[in-house]
Parts: sequence; C-alpha cells; structure tokens
Amino acid sequence: MRIAIYLVLACLIPISNLFSQERMGLQIEKYSGVNALRINPGNGALSPFSWDVNLVGAGLFVENRFAFAQPTNLFHMIMNSGNLMVNDPAGENPNPGPNDILVDYFSDSKERMLSMDISLLGPSFMVQFGENHSIGILTEANVVMGGFNLDKNLGIYDLVDVADDTRIEIEAFDLSGMAWSEFGFHYSYSKENYLGKFSIGANLKLLKGYEGFYLNVAKPISAHKVSSDSVSVDPIDLGFGMTNRTMESSSFTPNPIGNGFGMDLGMTWIFDVEEDDYRAKVGLSLVDIGKISFDKWTEKYRVRSTDMMNDLDTDAFSGIDNVEEAVEELGNQFMGDTTSFKQIGGFEMWTPAGLSIQGDFQIIKGLYVGAILTNRLSLGEISVPRNNTLAVYPRFENRWFGIGFPMVVNNWQDFRLGTSARVGFLTIGSDNLGSLIGKSTLTGTDLYFALKVNPFEIGLFGKKSKKKGKSVRCYDFK
Repeated sequence: MRIAIYLVLACLIPISNLFSQERMGLQIEKYSGVNALRINPGNGALSPFSWDVNLVGAGLFVENRFAFAQPTNLFHMIMNSGNLMVNDPAGENPNPGPNDILVDYFSDSKERMLSMDISLLGPSFMVQFGENHSIGILTEANVVMGGFNLDKNLGIYDLVDVADDTRIEIEAFDLSGMAWSEFGFHYSYSKENYLGKFSIGANLKLLKGYEGFYLNVAKPISAHKVSSDSVSVDPIDLGFGMTNRTMESSSFTPNPIGNGFGMDLGMTWIFDVEEDDYRAKVGLSLVDIGKISFDKWTEKYRVRSTDMMNDLDTDAFSGIDNVEEAVEELGNQFMGDTTSFKQIGGFEMWTPAGLSIQGDFQIIKGLYVGAILTNRLSLGEISVPRNNTLAVYPRFENRWFGIGFPMVVNNWQDFRLGTSARVGFLTIGSDNLGSLIGKSTLTGTDLYFALKVNPFEIGLFGKKSKKKGKSVRCYDFK
C-alpha cells in the first residue's frame, strides 16, 4: 500500500520528477506551423509559413482523482514544500496551521482516474515547396501514464481503512505508462478547388522505448478481509508487466530497450481563402497510431486462478517493496511455487492513439474561435491511454502577437479555463490556469511553451494568395 500512496503523491507533485494532452496554443493557432503537424499532418501544406523551425518546447499535464492538496497552487506548493502535511489514512490526521498545505485523499463516490503527460519537443522543421507540397522532420520525447474509469473502491481510504469481516469489490481496470522518443518524417499535399483548398498528410515515425509498465485486471476482483492479517480472494485474472532497467541499474542510461513504428494521418480543408487568411478551417486526423516492442530488461506475470485464494497471510507482504518479491510470495502461498505466475519473454505496448476533429473559424479580422474534439482509441490489449478532450479556444492573433483563453473539458468530467500568449517566436500557455494562480484544491496542472523561428514574410501556401472562388468565364466583344 505504501507503493500506491507514493505513486499518487508522485503524480500530484510532478515537479519532483522533472503531449497526448492537446495544447491549444501550440497546435490550433493559424501560426502554429510545424507544431500543428502533431495534431494533424494535413496542416503542413496549408501553413502560412514557407518554412518553420521549432527550436525547443515542453509540456506538462497532470490530473488525478486520488489525492489533492489545499489550499495552494503549483508554484505556491513548490515554494512551500516544507509546509506539506499528509493525512495518514490508517492513523491520526494532522492539524494544519494557517501556513500549512494539507495533502489528503478523495473519499467520494466518483470514479478514480490518473493521467500524466510530459513532453519535450525537440528540434523540428517544415518546408513547403512547389506551392502544393510540404516536408518536415519531427522529434519528440514523451512520458505518459494513465488509467481512466477506475473503481471508486481503489481510493486510498477504501483500501487502507477497511474493517475486519468486510467484502471489497473492484471492477476490472487498466493502468499503464511508457517513456519513449519519436523521430518522424512528414509529408503533405494540397489541392485547390472552388471552395478553397484541401490537404492530406502523414507523419511516419521511428519509435524508441525506454521504460514501460502495464496492469491489466481482466475481471472484477472480489475479496473478503477476514482479519487484520488474513484476506480471501475470489478467482482472479490479471496481468502485469514492466521494464526493470532503472530499478536494477545504479543510474538511468538513455539507451533504448524497445523499438517500434508509428504514424499520424490527417486531412484539412480551408474555405474562402483571401490574402493570408481564411474564413474557416476543418480537420480530421488519426494521431499516435504506433506500437513499441520491449524485449530486454522485462518482467511479466499472469495471475489467473479458478479457485478461491483462502486465508492469504497479508503480514507476509509487509516489508516487500518490489513487484517480483510480492508476486513470488503470492505464488508461494497459493500455488506452493514462487515462479508459478512468472512468464517468459517481452511485451508490446501501443502509444496513446486518438481520433481528432478540429475546427477554426474567423469571426472578424484577427478574432478566431477554434475547437478540438479528441477521443482515445484502444488498439490492443496493452496500450497507453489518451485523455478524451473537448476544447473551445477563442483568441485574437496576428503575425507577431496572439492571446487566447481555452475552455477545456477532459474525460467528460473536469472543466478547466486556461490562457495562451504568443509574442514573436515564443508561445507560453496553460489549459489549467487555476492550478497556477490563486489558492484552491490542487489535483493537477498544465503548462507548456515553445520557441520557434520562421520567415518574416508570410502568405498561405508559402506565397501571397488571391481569393479563391468559383471561376467566371470572360467574353470578348467585337
């Protein structure tokens, strides 16, 4: 149980560790350039820039329904980390003073969830040529972990403070995470029509995996806490796997231990094009379709039983602080064999895939309203989940300045207000402004930036464009 508590705290306070989350200010604006390829590769040939280079960028997103801190915000908590007080689910609760920050655990009836997304945007570029084509290179590194629609009985209080002679029911669930890097090749092609212009594009990516884990509980868990040191568990079916290089090595090395391929596919339409602007833009894309195979430094287990596990001695697990020893003890008690649940070989993990629809509409000159709907796709038994996101992004922008205020709903339950600002080549933003200012209940945060360079002269399709409309035939009179 200590491992679970530490996991929640690590996700609630992510600064101690230091892009499936949709960063509106980086990907939806008209001048997003190369970074707009990450949400829809069809945007490349329709960019107002003939070339665009991302020098560096980063994004951090964390949200959870296990633990919270109050009253505080991200920066206040970092500056006052010595004043953190943590409730003990099995002991006496602290009495916080006026300057203390209390960390506690949710005990309501809502489903639990956990999501973390850290992205580093490396040097990337896009170049248009021949008026209808664009090519580019994309580099990125990601650490993504998540689990959604988790049973409320997985809450810390529900697992720690359980009375004797009590039944515990937990619905089936999945939890997974992975660290990987991407090196991608981009191409898109555009074609004019009487409404405006249409473009299709693709990013083909070479993936390198560094760490990964998964927990797949295939059927509900039903257990009976007989006493303080004895539990009986109904037949179960669960799988667990992880890479163990970091735990078994004295230091982390950046050499990959997994390999794979991925791709993004997209199409974009722009309507009523005039000069360097459009009246409307609509896009559809499949993003982060990819899989990584880990075949070194791996452990995996399958615990599948048809009989009840009676009177498991929970005291035997005290002092165990790694998964391998815990599974060995479980196998020893239930099967009389410490290796009965261990499997040979590696495992494969799918990246956080999603189906995305984007729209952007000009209200008046310089004033736009963008929107995005992204829904996660589960492509295999072991996949890293993506946040479901619905966002509306009203903004003012021109060539050298932009400011917007995204309104975001994540996973159909958390509403957040944010802001994004662009001055010249620098963009800074957050889709969860409340986590950075004021003092309230902190359950996560969101923050991103990017620094780019691009040409001073612009025009849709890499040149100044004339308005497109239905062609009119002209007659000569004699």
